[in-house]
Amino acid sequence: MELHAWFCVFYDIKLAKERPDLAMVNCTGYVSTEWVCPSKMEVRQYLKSLIGEVASKYNVDGIHLDYIRFPNRTYCCCEDCRRKWLEEHPEKPWPPDPADPTFIEFRQKLITSFIEDVRNMLKGINPKIKLSAAVFPVPKDAINNRMQNYPEWTEKGMVDFLTPMMYTNSRDDFQRWLNETLNVVRLKVPIYAGIGVYCFNATRQPELIEEQINITRTLGGEGNVFFRYFAPCEKKYCDLNQLLKEVWRCEYKYKSLVPHSLSRTSEIKQVNSKGYGTVAYSNSTIVGYEIENDGHSVVIHIDVIGPNGTKGFTIVKIPDDLVNKEWEGNITVLLDDKPWPYRKTSAYTWTFIKLEYDHERRRHIMIIPEAGPLAIVSATLLITLIVGLKKHLTKKSC
Repeated sequence: MELHAWFCVFYDIKLAKERPDLAMVNCTGYVSTEWVCPSKMEVRQYLKSLIGEVASKYNVDGIHLDYIRFPNRTYCCCEDCRRKWLEEHPEKPWPPDPADPTFIEFRQKLITSFIEDVRNMLKGINPKIKLSAAVFPVPKDAINNRMQNYPEWTEKGMVDFLTPMMYTNSRDDFQRWLNETLNVVRLKVPIYAGIGVYCFNATRQPELIEEQINITRTLGGEGNVFFRYFAPCEKKYCDLNQLLKEVWRCEYKYKSLVPHSLSRTSEIKQVNSKGYGTVAYSNSTIVGYEIENDGHSVVIHIDVIGPNGTKGFTIVKIPDDLVNKEWEGNITVLLDDKPWPYRKTSAYTWTFIKLEYDHERRRHIMIIPEAGPLAIVSATLLITLIVGLKKHLTKKSC
């Protein structure tokens, strides 16, 4: 179990009401009573002081940033935003059109720079602390309306994982949103798809929540976040806790790995015209990762290192249908050019190849199909491995 401290960032009702001079202002002049503005240095310093205090005084595993955004594109037109905008764009009118791409980028930078500041602060306190953020599930909406340019955050290594808020009881919406998020993040960080438990208050069917868990696994997300566990006083929702316990009992039977705690390839290798790649996770440090693709076959090369005398493991994830249909024969794994045993596990549409070894020196892993044409299509590693999962959801007890 890990402890990640949760912070509501720019949504601060108490501060906005007590200090309206720090509040966001929309383009009609309305002063928010809920949101404070990231352009104001006092706001940024105050929030960083809170985060820094928790990171310094308590043994937390991570910092999670919620409400790290603007409420919508009509904000913010406060005095500080006006001054900064005219300093950077003296040729532009004030107030600008909320849909002006330059104004959208201006506000995106305010959010992104705050995340970068927090990341740098945490590195100075304890570089092992993970930084994550809750984001809107539709990338176009998040980027252009909430100013959450999270593809840039992941590209620049500012966050260790993302939790898109996919709060819906619609199977189609959940699947579409997750697909869109995975496509823009491009395997750079783990994605833990957020499931809104409260959305199932009317149905009370655990298999519908299990369905979203299994969609996450099938599409290549690394795990799920549940919003949320309910207090006994919340009579409308509190008995959903029993529903959630039933889901967890069925879907999380086996010990799992924590994706953001493992080494991950820093560059995702594309291997075909569709732009799909393959990815490896390891408790070792991955120092080299490449794919040889001559159009007929593919060889995956991975170099790892770790402290001498310790045990290492590396997992590579590939689509199950390619293993079953296009790889004629078995997979050969070589460690330092010698045949090496491995475990192959299937979970829904994915195959996981896991090998274990001693850390003695830099180790070189090769994964080779024995024969047959291959075009690897892969997504991110669902490290929360659940072995022996049913392919189809039923109402039967697990």
